[in-house]
Amino acid sequence: DWGGISEEDIVSALNSGKILIPQMEVVPTAVVANPDTPPELEIRFDMAPPIPDFDDLSTPLPDNWCIRFVHNQLFKYFEFPSRFCPGPFHSTILRKADFRSPAHKEAYFAKCDAAIKKWRLGGPKPLNNGGWDVDGKPLEET
Repeated sequence: DWGGISEEDIVSALNSGKILIPQMEVVPTAVVANPDTPPELEIRFDMAPPIPDFDDLSTPLPDNWCIRFVHNQLFKYFEFPSRFCPGPFHSTILRKADFRSPAHKEAYFAKCDAAIKKWRLGGPKPLNNGGWDVDGKPLEET
């Protein structure tokens, strides 16, 4: 059996207190075509810089550090034969991309780069607007 993770296992892990989930604040780093033929277009959320400055503890944490932080905990907590991490953190935004010409492809990615630069100027943004309990309801303020 290749295994996998049941919903009950995930809920149990999260309720155990062994998986720490910080406020998730992310910012995209690039839009890229993956190496598939035809390619998929992906928006990436790389950790930037890729290695934190461990010598200067006053240095801010890298952008998107929280994604790797949660990923590493889950990867360590759940062990089964088919456990696999396909690469950088990304979201596929288009499958089987094709362009009318190399010039169209270049223009498309230039617009993507401009959008990512504008997005990055604003810095990481929270994935939600507040604290949420395990049942999906907002946490009550005390």
